[in-house]
Amino acid sequence: MVELKMHKVLFISAFHPGARGSIGAGEAICGDNLKKHVNNGSQVDVIVISPATQYENPEIKALCHSYEVINVSKKDYLKGILFNAKYKSFIAPWFFTRVNKSLIKRINNKISHTNYDLVWLDFPSVLGVVKHILHPNIHYFAHDVVSQRTSRSLTKKPINKEIAKVEANLFCKLKKIVAMSHKDKLLLEQMNYKGVIEVADLGVQKVGEVLNGIPIEEVVDKFKDRKNLIFFGYMKR
Repeated sequence: MVELKMHKVLFISAFHPGARGSIGAGEAICGDNLKKHVNNGSQVDVIVISPATQYENPEIKALCHSYEVINVSKKDYLKGILFNAKYKSFIAPWFFTRVNKSLIKRINNKISHTNYDLVWLDFPSVLGVVKHILHPNIHYFAHDVVSQRTSRSLTKKPINKEIAKVEANLFCKLKKIVAMSHKDKLLLEQMNYKGVIEVADLGVQKVGEVLNGIPIEEVVDKFKDRKNLIFFGYMKR
């Protein structure tokens, strides 16, 4: 009998997939990305480089072959920028704040001991990892095309061409990018990315659990008998 080879994924994220605690818009999507790998029959090893203000989702953690956490602070963000200075991290720090010497050592150790079929990067702040590892199949989930966002900033617009060059240079190391929208896909093509670009099927997101959160009904109830404009972020959550 021929033994089937398990497809192995190294999943590297700047936040806990499906996180609890202090969360943003992307953690639920990140959690779904991880679930897709598991549902496809992959064995997933996870490395999370996260602020200590959030913590893992036990249901998602239970799906993983291994789940390692590195908590980082603002001081660590600065260390990441200094560690990557030769890659112009001072111009575009968003890609390097999680990427420090300790993380790279851990990643390369795992790659040297396990024959991973795929290295998956989630969130821009781990994209700088590509400058320090060698793997033929690195995929990146682009929660944001950063140079698009910075182009709208009055303070960053003057250097946005340099920011875009740094981002495009990092993209060159990737086999595939998963974009959030067709507009982002077009932007990636305009940045001369030659690899595979896929637009994510986000579906309906279940938002992460907010620590000490208040049910929305209670919030809305406080606005009764007043004239108010209330905005709720959506992001497919």
